[in-house]
Amino acid sequence: MANFFDAWRQEQFGDAAGPGHGAVDFEADTIKAFLVDTGTTDPALATHQDFADLSTAADAVQTNHETALTSKTLVISGNVITFDAADTTLSSLAGNSAEELCLFKVAGGAETADLLICQWDEADVTGLAFTPNGGDANIAWNASGIWAI
Repeated sequence: MANFFDAWRQEQFGDAAGPGHGAVDFEADTIKAFLVDTGTTDPALATHQDFADLSTAADAVQTNHETALTSKTLVISGNVITFDAADTTLSSLAGNSAEELCLFKVAGGAETADLLICQWDEADVTGLAFTPNGGDANIAWNASGIWAI
């Protein structure tokens, strides 16, 4: 199950206390996935807001190999909103161990404008934790969607 960052929830649902990044248009905006080495930085859902808060950890795992999601869909059915995308490949990974997977919205420009959306840890994702060996990491999203709320 996805664990959502407080800043994303504030932005998405119009809370004036949000960091000012704006709501996410899941089909139109560029959404990227990246891996995190929790030995370097452990994502804090209550306090981390943007990619700059975690990019050092992501670089340690991926050497800047965050990957954009493709074929994104957002489906509203009754009281459930489901986000999905094509399976994702993080290519040629090198660096420290990877214990978490995160998504963020690319705003363009500074990483401080890229809003963190959600994260999964090794309890949620089969195959985490691992140490990259220069190969690819293939992320097969759940058949029922990446997340549903």
